[in-house]
Amino acid sequence: MELGNVWEEKDQMDFDNAILAGSIFLGMDTFLGPVYLGYGKAEGNHQALYFYLGKTY
Repeated sequence: MELGNVWEEKDQMDFDNAILAGSIFLGMDTFLGPVYLGYGKAEGNHQALYFYLGKTY
């Protein structure tokens, strides 16, 4: 779970205009190396799919 946003001014920061999001990942070791699959979703029906193959740094 994540909660945040980007504001131009410090006094604009408020929980009322923060964006709630979350993601889930699955990782496994394969003959090709580590594989990571993920899915994320945020308010406003924003979605993302993630695929990583190999080591991450």
